[in-house]
Amino acid sequence: SGTFYNIAFGSALYNGVIVTAVSVNGLNTAGNPSPTPVVFSAARLHIPGGFSPNNDGVNDKFVIGNANSYNILVEIYNRWGNKVYDSKGYYQNDWDGRCNQPGQLFNNQLPDGTYYYVIEVFDKQTNTLLEKPVGFITIKR
Repeated sequence: SGTFYNIAFGSALYNGVIVTAVSVNGLNTAGNPSPTPVVFSAARLHIPGGFSPNNDGVNDKFVIGNANSYNILVEIYNRWGNKVYDSKGYYQNDWDGRCNQPGQLFNNQLPDGTYYYVIEVFDKQTNTLLEKPVGFITIKR
């Protein structure tokens, strides 16, 4: 996200002469080479519907697309509402389907099935909560 500056340069061969032009706003090619600001907002998150932590090198981790644009906290719950994973700080796209909560399943692979996530998305600069998506994720090994 941020502001980017755009200048387009063009050249053509016309009757044996090279003609050049600079566009600063997409329409005006008159000699003012000051750039046109273009503002892009941060890309939306892409939260996958599932992953397969079977160590085959493909989709082995729960990877949230465009996560680097935000500070993100992730919690994962099983179907009985028990928390089985907590990012313990900002999420690094590193959950491999293991339980990191104290108890019987600690550090063990979770069984195949449907789990539920709660994700908190914060602005990186102001740390303001932007959104709190909830949904489900399927683990299939």
